[in-house]
Amino acid sequence: MKKIHQKTKKNYQCGFTLVESMIAVGLIVTGVMGVLTLVSRSLGFSGLAFNRLVAANLAQEGVEVVRNIRDTNWLNKQGWDNGLADGTYQLSYASQVLDIDTDQPLLLDETTGLFNYEAGKQTPYKRKVELTHTSSNELKVAVTISWIGRGGGKFDTIIEDHLFNWF
Repeated sequence: MKKIHQKTKKNYQCGFTLVESMIAVGLIVTGVMGVLTLVSRSLGFSGLAFNRLVAANLAQEGVEVVRNIRDTNWLNKQGWDNGLADGTYQLSYASQVLDIDTDQPLLLDETTGLFNYEAGKQTPYKRKVELTHTSSNELKVAVTISWIGRGGGKFDTIIEDHLFNWF
């Protein structure tokens, strides 16, 4: 009778080991999936932060180009808002004249690292510069950078500044 009892005990231990193995594999898979999800989301948020940083810099560059045109007008003894009529425009970092907006994406010249509309690799960013005279001595500059992010989400970064005729 002792031998029968030992066989039953041995079979019970083998079955218990199989259940333990299945539970262990399930826990490992759950843990690995959690880590992979965390890594995927971290990469997504990192990409979004990068895109927002680039967009903020492109928007600020748009304001600075308009400010440069105003300052050049002063230096050339022209009207402070010469070439800065109300409307929606696109511009590059070296623009001295504003072009009518064509809803064209910016290109990145990888040799110089500068964004433009003439040459380079296409980027997801589009820049619109809206100029509005709020008075005879004040110009509102609103720059909108828009792009389509990972997963198809539409994002916008908007910077607004007011330029004045100080002279």
